[in-house]
Formats: sequence, C-alpha cells, structure tokens
Amino acid sequence: MVGATVVVPAVVYLATAPRDVLGGDVGELATLAVTGGVGHPPGYPLYALYVHAMRWLPGSPAHAAALASGILACVAIAALVAACRAWGASATASCVAAAAWALAPITWAQATAAEVFTMNALFAAVILWLAAPAPPLPPARTAIGLALIAGLALSNHHTIVGMAPVGLLAAVTAVRRCGRRAVVVAAAAVGAFAIGLVPYAYLLAVHARGPDPSTWSWGDVHDWSGLVATIRRDEYTWTMKSLLPSPSLAAAQLGRIVVELLGLPLVILAALAVGLRRRAGATRWLPWGALALAFVLCGPAPASLFGLSLTGIPGVVTERLDVLPAAVAVPAIAVALDVVARRAPAALRTSVVAGGALAIVMMAGLVRGVPDLRARHRPTVAQYGENALVVAPPGAVILGLGDARLGSFVYARYALDMRPDVVFVNPRMLLAPWYHERIERALGMPLPPVVNRELRVVPLVDALLGSGRPVFITDDFAPAALAQVPSYPVGPLVRLVTSWRDVPAPDHLAAMNLDLAHHFAYEPAPVPGPEPWCDELLADYARPWRALADYARAHGEPDDARENDARAARALAGLPPDAPQSR
Repeated sequence: MVGATVVVPAVVYLATAPRDVLGGDVGELATLAVTGGVGHPPGYPLYALYVHAMRWLPGSPAHAAALASGILACVAIAALVAACRAWGASATASCVAAAAWALAPITWAQATAAEVFTMNALFAAVILWLAAPAPPLPPARTAIGLALIAGLALSNHHTIVGMAPVGLLAAVTAVRRCGRRAVVVAAAAVGAFAIGLVPYAYLLAVHARGPDPSTWSWGDVHDWSGLVATIRRDEYTWTMKSLLPSPSLAAAQLGRIVVELLGLPLVILAALAVGLRRRAGATRWLPWGALALAFVLCGPAPASLFGLSLTGIPGVVTERLDVLPAAVAVPAIAVALDVVARRAPAALRTSVVAGGALAIVMMAGLVRGVPDLRARHRPTVAQYGENALVVAPPGAVILGLGDARLGSFVYARYALDMRPDVVFVNPRMLLAPWYHERIERALGMPLPPVVNRELRVVPLVDALLGSGRPVFITDDFAPAALAQVPSYPVGPLVRLVTSWRDVPAPDHLAAMNLDLAHHFAYEPAPVPGPEPWCDELLADYARPWRALADYARAHGEPDDARENDARAARALAGLPPDAPQSR
C-alpha cells in the first residue's frame, strides 16, 4: 500500500509535468536549472543547487525543473507516511492521508513546476517524522538531525520557521534525554544547524565570479553584508510597511485549506482526533499542541500578516503557501482516520476496504485536480515572451512589470538563449543599484540616476528613445507619465515613439497587428477556467483591438468597432484575431 501511495502520484506527476514555463517565479527558477545563478531574495540557494544538479532530466529546461520538483514531492509523500506512522497512525490511515495531500490540486500543481514549496514540504515531513511523540531515532541523533534539517530547510524557504514549535520541543526533549551528554549533543546540534546553512555560501560564490551576461542572478552578494541583506529580504522591506494582522484573511485562508486542499471531511476527522484520542499524562499532549501551533504558524498566520487578497494574482501567490500547513496536518488526519476506523464494524476493517479507501481518495484527487491543472499549465506565459520577441526589432528595449512577464523574458533570454540583442527592463527594479548598473552594462549607456528612491519614468523613456533603440512597454505601469509619450499598441506590447507623427493610421495599425498575429504561437485549444497569470497576459494581446474599437466608435464606425471588439474577445480567449469564435 505504501508503494502505491508513492508510485501513483509519481506517475501522475511525470505524465503531467509541463513542457512550458508557467507564471509566478517559475520562469526565474527554471532558468536557474540551466544557468545556475541566484534567485530573488532570499536566493533559495538549496533549491537552486538542486535544480541545477538535476538539469540532466529530459525535455525543455522548464520540463526538467518540473520533473525535479516531482521527485521531491514523491520523497515528501514517503516521508509523510513515515511521519504518520511515527505519530501513531496505522499504515492504512497514513497512506490515505498522505495520498489526499499528494493529489490535492495545489500540491499537484507545485509538484509539477519549478517552485521551492515542494522542497519545503519535504523538510516539514522529515521534521514531523523526527519530532514524533515516539521518536524513531535515539535522542542524540534526533536532536542533531532536527538541527541539520532546520538549517537546510532555511536554506530553501523561510516559512519553515512555522515548524519551530514541533522541532524545538522535540529537540529540547531529545537533548534532555541525553543525560550527561546533553551539553555535547546540544553543541553538536548547533554545529549541525550551521552546516545546514552552508548553501547560502553559494550566493557569495556565484557573485564572486563577477558579472556574467549569459546568466541570470539577482542582487549584489559580494560580501557578508550583502548576504545578510539578501537573507533578510531587505529589497522587499517596502512591502512590510503595511503589514497588519487580518483575522478575516487568516480565516479565509484556513477555509481554503479545509475546503479546497484537504477536503472538509478529513479536517473534521482531524478535529475528532483531538477530542477522541486519549493519552495518559499532560506531557503527552505537548507534541499535539505543538503540531496545532505549527499548523497555525505555517498557514493562517502568514495569510493574516501579509494582508494579500485571496483572489486573482495575490490569491495565486498566497495559495502556494498552503502546501506546507496541509503537510503539517497530515499526521493528525491519519490519526483521526484510525479513531473513526476503530469505531466502525469489524467487517469494514479489512484490507480490501482499506485498499478501496485509498483508491477512492486517489480517484477523487485526480477528478478534482485535472481541470485545475489544465488551467494552471496553459502555455500562455511561455508564448508571451516568445511572441513579444517576434514584435521586437533588433536592439529593442522592453519595459514591463509583473512576475509572469519578468519570468517569461528571463526564461526566453537565458534558458532558451533567444534574442540576446533585446533587453527587458523591470522599471521598479531600477531602484536597486545592482540592477541599475546591470541594465546600464546591457544597454551600453548611462540611465537617469535614481533620486529619493522614486521611479522617474519620463527621463528614463527619453534617454532610451534618444539612444535610437526601439522602445516598448508591456503594461501601463505609470499612466500619468506615459500618457505624455506618443505610443501605439502592437501585438502584446506598446511601442513608444518620439513624435505623434510616428503613430500609424488606424487602418495601417490594424493591418500591422493582423500580420504579426499570423507569426504568434497560440494555445492548441482554449482551456476553461480562470488562471490569473495567463488572463493578465492575454489582456495585452487584446489591447490593440480594444484601442481600434474605441477609435471606431468615437468616429462613428460601428461595424469596425464590432469587428475589433470580436478580435479583442478572441485574443482574451487565446485565439488568433481572425479565427472563428468557436474553435
């Protein structure tokens, strides 16, 4: 049964690993698989090292990175089964609970993408195994092992600190059980924790090599102060100014985990476990109390603190964090299943029924997860970067915001080595000195200096246009400033020009966009269901036709307006502008 619990998800992950880069941080992290380098703060050095070491896996860079994440997920499933057994659950209940986690839509999605959250769940599962009320290892090895895993986990993703109640309680208990060797074991545990943090030295090693135009690396980590700033995510401190606890967001995120991730019946059973499982002695409840606190710290607490909406792109960003608290809840769910099973008739406590329960859980996960995954794995993000490069003439500069846009261009430029003559610039990142200097090197020209940490859009655009380079934007990131600049939409981009005389007439603009559309890549078929990253990018393709429709309406041309409205609707559906509406 344990084998099936791991093998079935492994086959599913292998079969559904996407060939294309996806939204969010996937483009950046998949690029690290090819080139090495450093990701955005805190750098994720352990994942970067791992995914780069696994670049030999078959397929495109994005596909190889997705397979590497799937391997981590399979190991995490096995570790969760072992953790459930260590917390007192039967083999059957452990497999059922782990399978529910493995095939939950968000787990499945993270296990088939270049993301750090599956590795995070793996470390959480190992911590749960080592920190069980009946430890599987001797006290000294438990304490040292927990410290080492904690250090390695922090080298991957900081949200693992939510596991501190479970890990620290188990480590302190293990050290106390060592008797006269307690001081020595404690010192060894501190050393093991430090060893676990060694991957952060990789950030120093990468930047010590100096600028490499063929490799994407974030930040400036040339000394210990730069390393500390990266680990602390100092570049994101501006986002921390508005952090206030929000109980409503915490409750909403908890509800999402319950209903969408684990399934409401299983969480109800977990609640039953707290009330029905009887243990002698108050100290025996401490591990379970620590587990409950870890669940809160890993899930609802971050959602409450960051204050992000749980819909749209912010919702996609926050739901990735759900993988960790869901894994933390698995041992409680497994124990709860046993509590209920012991109260069931003996005829239902057979191996056949147990295997059927496991099969039902897996089938439910597949039925629930396939439509969700089809929407998440659309090739829209990868095609966006490639199509934008079709529009861009030699030496072009493209200005744009958003993780999906940045990831799409980073992946096309560095992982696929497409169009090194085109420079993509995230204007807000120009506030960082290291990025400002890097773009100046790439362009071979000075850019307007940053004053009072404010983005000066007009001087930036004037400098770029004055250099003679073709200049484009992907989104209206500074409406008031960009309204002063003559421009016109072309494909998913907007071209900026020096004079309104350079703006094509409407008929010429329509013909230009129709011709370009014939050279774009499109999704093989429309996929039902929203996907915020894709929907945001598809709106860029609709922009030329909306502008032309508005112009036609303003000039009393209703037929042209209707035709261009229809073209905009097709673009939002991922279709060519001249394709039949139903396809």
